[in-house]
Amino acid sequence: MNYFVIPGIEKPKMKPKSISFFSEKRILSSVTRYFDVDFNDLKIKSKETSICMKRQIAMYLLFTYANYASIRAISRVFDMNDHSTVVRACQSVKDAMDTDERVKNQIKEMVENF
Repeated sequence: MNYFVIPGIEKPKMKPKSISFFSEKRILSSVTRYFDVDFNDLKIKSKETSICMKRQIAMYLLFTYANYASIRAISRVFDMNDHSTVVRACQSVKDAMDTDERVKNQIKEMVENF
């Protein structure tokens, strides 16, 4: 399995000095500030909708914009044993962005605040 690819989700193409990839800390800081949650709350294995979507968005942003962006590495950030959770989270966020303008705008705002 290629741990750097999720079908249907493309990473931004690197362009000299216009797009750069960001550190895990910077991305997670943006997510926690935007949603006003503690990172430890995102790591809790809760299926509560409010926390679950925030965690999925954090995974999606890490996969899309982080320096390393390996699916396994992202699963370790959230103390998960199964990397398939990251795949499902990224696909779920991508689907939500395609159907819900609010989610798309939230992610755009977080990316702008990296």
